[in-house]
Amino acid sequence: MLDWMSYHNKENFLYDNFDRLCSLIADYDMCLILADGARSNSVVDLNERMHKDYSILGGLTDKAWRHSVQVIVEGPGPMPMHMMQDSIKSLCDSCQDVPFYSIGAQVTQMNQDDNNISEIIAHAMSGWYGCSMINYNPKKFKASKNNF
Repeated sequence: MLDWMSYHNKENFLYDNFDRLCSLIADYDMCLILADGARSNSVVDLNERMHKDYSILGGLTDKAWRHSVQVIVEGPGPMPMHMMQDSIKSLCDSCQDVPFYSIGAQVTQMNQDDNNISEIIAHAMSGWYGCSMINYNPKKFKASKNNF
């Protein structure tokens, strides 16, 4: 998508045609999943940009609702532990408490190969702060003596 936008020097065509997209989705009674544009694992994107993205997601949620389209929002990804509560509260406030889910949340990226404990901590915190659904990948959590 970024390549297309750069090549044509235009905004994301899905964003520009969001009302038309919502009309099509409403015809088929589908649910729309929205997500922020933050780069995964980028602490830079977690500050001002995060709140700007959340307000855009809130606006898109309003537009979708005007077309009677159901919305789920993908919650925050990897971020430092001390930023999770503010991030989730901001997301809930911006998107009128629409259900949101967490996918691959982690509070640290210290060990990419074995981040089970980190994901468990992040998912527990996400649920505590208001996450509606948590993505669980059973293949990642194989029972072994090294997990705990």
